[in-house]
Amino acid sequence: MSTRQIFHTIILCLLTVCLHAQVPQPFVSGTKWGYKLNGKVLIAPQYDTAFPFDNTGSIAMAGINYKGRTEINQLTGEEKQQTDYVFINRNNTRLGLGRKGFADSVTAFSAQQELHLNYLSASLVFKILYQQKVWLFNKHGKQLSEGYDNIYAADTDGRFFMTETYSERDKEVVRIKGLIDSSGRTIVNCEKKHIRINAADSIIYTCSAIFNRRLSDDVFDYRGKLIYSNKNHLEFAAKDLYIYKLYEPKEVFMVANNTKDLYGIEGQHIYDLKHKKMLIVDRDTWVFVNLQTGKRQKVDQEAFWTLCYKLVER
Repeated sequence: MSTRQIFHTIILCLLTVCLHAQVPQPFVSGTKWGYKLNGKVLIAPQYDTAFPFDNTGSIAMAGINYKGRTEINQLTGEEKQQTDYVFINRNNTRLGLGRKGFADSVTAFSAQQELHLNYLSASLVFKILYQQKVWLFNKHGKQLSEGYDNIYAADTDGRFFMTETYSERDKEVVRIKGLIDSSGRTIVNCEKKHIRINAADSIIYTCSAIFNRRLSDDVFDYRGKLIYSNKNHLEFAAKDLYIYKLYEPKEVFMVANNTKDLYGIEGQHIYDLKHKKMLIVDRDTWVFVNLQTGKRQKVDQEAFWTLCYKLVER
């Protein structure tokens, strides 16, 4: 190992130790658990179970067993005391979950087994399970969402989160989607079939076809402002350029801007090649399209596949 590598390793170790020292650690006294920081008691022992603080030292989960309240394992029939879980900060203040129509917030949560370590992730947000719904919070304790059947990151930057509710009709289950940002702002109401993010142009476009119900397909900016809408199916959206599809009397992709249709190209499928270039396929005909210039070029499929085979053979 070189001197530089040794120095780098020492620095990493020191940083790890320093960061660890700033994070409260659980400890037990008798049968109760509390937390210490740098060897001093920060939260007096009062909990029946204590989980670690997250790596920022902002929030931890602890458990309280209630005497006389039991739950039964449905598989084994075993009876055990019921545990409620609380999320606390360094001041031992409990996180509260607010619900529409209820004046008081909820501070104790049961049945957290599925998500009980979610708050330990490196993400700045985490999920709580309550009444069979998922609720999103940040690690400062701010509630970011209402309850949904599922919530998950919609992009790699952690800027947006997809919300889902499940709906069933005629034995068909559909995940109805919405979108919120990391501050909790609703960007797209939870009523869409598909939501896609075009990060290159900072826009979001949606499809609304659910259970044969047809609303408009919409385009939003990153703050949730509606910037374009069309009653037809929206295939793609870029800055000031939108592609929607007509199905009758023939399948045509229409390229439009904010005010008018620019041109149409017959096709069944469309593929985004990035940099505002698309491939439109219509049975045996392939066409490259430059959305900015409108220039179209027919693809020689035989030459295309020959080139692909040569690249693979290299």
